[in-house]
Parts: sequence; structure tokens; C-alpha cells
Amino acid sequence: MQISLLCKELERHIYTTAKSVSEWVKETFGITYTSAGMVDLLNRIGFTYKKTTEVPFVRQMQRIKRPSFK
Repeated sequence: MQISLLCKELERHIYTTAKSVSEWVKETFGITYTSAGMVDLLNRIGFTYKKTTEVPFVRQMQRIKRPSFK
């Protein structure tokens, strides 16, 4: 039951660290995991870590063509 709730949470929310997943598990179920223990659990239930990368950001206002007033 707890594993299925954890899987649903991981599908709904993106966590960037095992520590943040561990904190959610502790708040939700009262079970404490180390980061290494959480990584092991996540691997056992089929989740893998994918390193996040920075993406260039272009401000929305710069991309919108401004109307010219005459």
C-alpha cells in the first residue's frame, strides 16, 4: 500500500533528490530513510535517477511581438 502511494506521488510530482523523497515519506508514513536507502528503494521499485539540466530561458515578453501604434 505504501509503495503504491509512493509511486503515485512520484508520478504526480518531480523530486530532484532522494533526500526530498525521504522527507515526503517521513511526513506521510513516519518512516525514516537515508538518502542511500531511498535510492536503493527507488531502484527496486523501478525508478531511476536522471540528472537535471539547466535550460535557457527566454522571457515571454521578448518573444511576443509588440503591436506598433500609429
